[in-house]
Parts: sequence; structure tokens; C-alpha cells
Amino acid sequence: MSNFTGWHMWSIHHKADMDRCLGTFITREDCIEYIEFKKEQMFFETGNMDESNKKWDVQNFVFDNSFCLNRNSILSNFPNIELDKWS
Repeated sequence: MSNFTGWHMWSIHHKADMDRCLGTFITREDCIEYIEFKKEQMFFETGNMDESNKKWDVQNFVFDNSFCLNRNSILSNFPNIELDKWS
């Protein structure tokens, strides 16, 4: 029997490009905090709050819950994987 260990994670995906992960965090609240940080960062860089709100509105993103296997689980459950050859 396989024994998988790891972490439950939340990832951020832009609704327009679901294949691209913008970040992964332990909680959904951390994901939202990151989006708010990016919104503030863009505002301070551009001085344009409307554009910042438009680009970094929480409604533009999907938060997905997943399980991330740790290295030991990968190596013990998938014996043919060589981590040094992953790209």
C-alpha cells in the first residue's frame, strides 16, 4: 500500500490562463493577501489605482486546493523517477 505524505496547498490561477500558477500558499487567506499585495505594489509603481484594481481584482483569479507530495513520498512511491533530471 502506498503511503503519501505532503501538504494541502492553495494555488492562485488567473481565470484567463488557468495553466499558469501565480503562487502557492498554505491557506486561501494567504493567496488573497498576496493578490492584495500585488495590487498595492502596482499602485505604488504606476500611481494608477483604477488600473491596479482592474488587473489585480480578486475576482480575476481562481483559488484551487491541491495536495503537494513531499520528496520522500515521490521517491518511495515512484521508484523510476530521478529528481536530478526533472526540468
